[in-house]
Amino acid sequence: MSALTQKTLQEITEKNIQPISRWKINARNGIYWSGALLLVVFSALATAVSFHAIFEIDWEAYQKAHFSWIEMLLSGVPIFSLLLLASFLWGSVFFLQHTRRGYRYPMGVLFGVFFFSSVSLGYFIEESPLNDPAERFLLQSLPHIQQLPVSLFPTTKQQWSQPAKGLLGGVVVQSDEKSIQLLDSTQKIWTVEYSEAEVSDDTKLQIDDEVKVIGSQSDEDTFHATEIRKWENSHRQEEDSDEEHVKSEGSSEKSRDDSQEEDDHEEKQDEHEQDDHEEDETDS
Repeated sequence: MSALTQKTLQEITEKNIQPISRWKINARNGIYWSGALLLVVFSALATAVSFHAIFEIDWEAYQKAHFSWIEMLLSGVPIFSLLLLASFLWGSVFFLQHTRRGYRYPMGVLFGVFFFSSVSLGYFIEESPLNDPAERFLLQSLPHIQQLPVSLFPTTKQQWSQPAKGLLGGVVVQSDEKSIQLLDSTQKIWTVEYSEAEVSDDTKLQIDDEVKVIGSQSDEDTFHATEIRKWENSHRQEEDSDEEHVKSEGSSEKSRDDSQEEDDHEEKQDEHEQDDHEEDETDS
């Protein structure tokens, strides 16, 4: 018997080491697998929220408000969601490496596979009807996430709650020819002067209309507007409106085709009746 074997047996005897039963091994393996898969799902949710934030941000407004590229990245990139994604990915790799055969795979390979899976699933969630329920679930799981500064977790509401930087959004509560009273997301009322502003064609500035204003803050509750546009909640609404527009055009074309067919049918009937009438006159 070798010295190593003797030493190992002596340590087993001294520490009273007992073999682990199979059911415990299987249970622990199942727990690690469940944890890895659950964290992959959470990674996908964090990715979907990141996609949602990036798609919802009005990057053109940042340019018109004279944000620098660094300010645009700090204000528009969802840093907190990306940190969540990295944390969930690290946790999923950690759990999988503790499974029965997980130790065989390099950490870099596992991280790459989980990252690709999370991005693919997250993009699918963002572009599917699951987008809103998934985002609500993650936001409710982290109740204070919406109180984070825009540099960590940008949202449309937060983007247009930066009057000091030239971006203001809210609901019109009063309107006249030169100014409007605007109620922002913090329930503060602003006087927005727009006599020299460019107002988009689809913006009527009527009471209860939601608008976005680009300009500069004059004083504590006064804002000088250079551009006013209608509030668009998401890029998906624009896609839906485009689809409705295409459908309406298709239905209009179909109705025109149907009316044209009816006209052709009536003309043929008139021609047929006229021929019958001429034949009757010839016979007589």
